[in-house]
Parts: sequence; C-alpha cells; structure tokens
Amino acid sequence: RRKKNSTSSSSSSSSLGHRLGGHVALYDYDTTAEAWRRKDIEGSLFILRRSSHPKFQMLILNKKSATNYSEDVLGGFEFENAPPYLLYRNERDEVFGVWFYDQGECARLEGILQKIVKENSSGEAATAAAHATAPSSSRGQAGAAAGGGGGDFWDQPASLPAGYDPL
Repeated sequence: RRKKNSTSSSSSSSSLGHRLGGHVALYDYDTTAEAWRRKDIEGSLFILRRSSHPKFQMLILNKKSATNYSEDVLGGFEFENAPPYLLYRNERDEVFGVWFYDQGECARLEGILQKIVKENSSGEAATAAAHATAPSSSRGQAGAAAGGGGGDFWDQPASLPAGYDPL
C-alpha cells in the first residue's frame, strides 16, 4: 500500500534504513493519457527494513513539502532499471518512475530490490511451509535469506539524515 505521511508515522516500525538516492524525483504514469507526470515529490530515497508488515518500504523524504512518500515493497512489486530512471509497478498496478541524479544509485537500488523481491518470494514460501510444520521455522528462514553473508547490504549500519526519527 502506498502511503503519504508526514515526517513521523505511528505505523512505522523500521529497524534498519539505508539511503540509496541522494536526490531523486518521482513520476507517475497516466495510463489513460499514456504520459508521465512529475509528482511534487523529490528528495532522498531510503529503503527501510521493518520488523512488522510490510517488511520493506521505499521512502522518499520530500524536500518540497512535509508530506513524504512511501511505497511498500511486496510480492507483487515489479521493477525495471532504465537509467536514470527506475520504473516500478506496485500491487495496485500503478506505474511510477524514480529519477536519480546519480545513475550509480539507480543501479544500486535495482540490486537491492532484486534481493528484496527474492526474499519476499522465499519468505512467502517459508511462511506457507511453516504453517504446515512449526511457526518458529519461517522466521529463521526469512532471517537467513536477509542476512546472506558478512558483506550483505543489510549488515551495513543505517545512515538516516540528522533529525529524522523513523519511529
């Protein structure tokens, strides 16, 4: 579910956040007009890993207003790297484009989203298997998928901007 929220959100329970875009701008695709429209949202892009559902969110700290943008990264999340844009379709079949000032950050986000989508897929399978066997096994399998190894992206410390409290 895409949410617009102010700088603090009572539903946010992020445990880890990583800045991926120093400066991005958001566009949406109008399917009836077959045209891209620039949204009034631009700023720094973060990927949040949460302890509650949805496990992952993409967040843009909007420099143009006090309303930030967040998009849940769920199982139906589809994306394509078309530098300097990362295009994505959410579960509601809405199409958005994130423009990156730095194309390297666009490629980095693509790699991270690939890991998240893979984890979401394996997490859904693990959850189904856990319901058939033991409830505690799905959490371990999802954690192992997220951990990956010593050099994994999620092993790096979070770096949120000064003055931002995600809780």
